[in-house]
Amino acid sequence: MMEFLFWGWVLILLVLNTLPLGNDLTRSMVANNGWFRLDYLVHFVSFLGFSWLYLVGLVISKPIGGTKRVLVFSLVTLSCAVFFEVVQVFLPYRSFNPIDLLYNVLGAITSVTVVVLSDKRGKAI
Repeated sequence: MMEFLFWGWVLILLVLNTLPLGNDLTRSMVANNGWFRLDYLVHFVSFLGFSWLYLVGLVISKPIGGTKRVLVFSLVTLSCAVFFEVVQVFLPYRSFNPIDLLYNVLGAITSVTVVVLSDKRGKAI
């Protein structure tokens, strides 16, 4: 079940990163209020979702993956963080933003860190 939710989250993020967004939604999320933009937070938090799925699986004793679960989790999460933004280069209705990529990767690294620390302890932190 947890693997289904994990891969479902991958699919949801892929769809959200490739769908054309309406101009009103885009403007409201990228309204620049100084140093903070809502879309940066969305990018970061979307990759934290991976760690929550992993931790729930760990708590209910049904962790995602097999014997190399942390390695697989880390590779998939970091690869998705890069791929989901880079794919926008090839979509005429989306635009690549290196800052979005940075926040994707920061969220993925945070997720991986939480998972590594939790897995070493054998339970969610």
